[in-house]
Amino acid sequence: MQNGDSTISIVFPIHSDPTLADPILKAVLVVVQAVRVVHQGSVWAPRRVLAECITRLTGASAARSASEVVLERQLSSREREVFRHAATGLSNKELADRLAISRATVKAHLTQIFQKLGVSGRAHLAAVYHGLAAASSGHPVAAGVPRGPVPAVVRLKA
Repeated sequence: MQNGDSTISIVFPIHSDPTLADPILKAVLVVVQAVRVVHQGSVWAPRRVLAECITRLTGASAARSASEVVLERQLSSREREVFRHAATGLSNKELADRLAISRATVKAHLTQIFQKLGVSGRAHLAAVYHGLAAASSGHPVAAGVPRGPVPAVVRLKA
């Protein structure tokens, strides 16, 4: 298709078997409709694909909400704030400066967070935050951290 040209040419062979002509024509019409829809900036996908995407998105959203509720119950608001910043890679000094608290207080908060979430260190904490890992399996918060093919990302609003 060239700029300003709205004509699309599709060439397909006519099969000698007349019973195949109708299904082929229907398939071509579907392709033409798909090209028009995509050309207009929309998405063309089979219904089952769209349905699966919607199911995954709503499932991930519900799981993320459940994780946030569990974290809200397990961690204080200050611990959630420290959790969020630590999980995104801030050092203890950067955390202390950003939150206007001492490094010792940051360490105390991190110790409490690690214990409450059952994580073994900052890398595990970051993995839980980004939905790449769950809290330790025997820990109460683990039930609220989603598992399965669709990882949830726990993000807490500032």
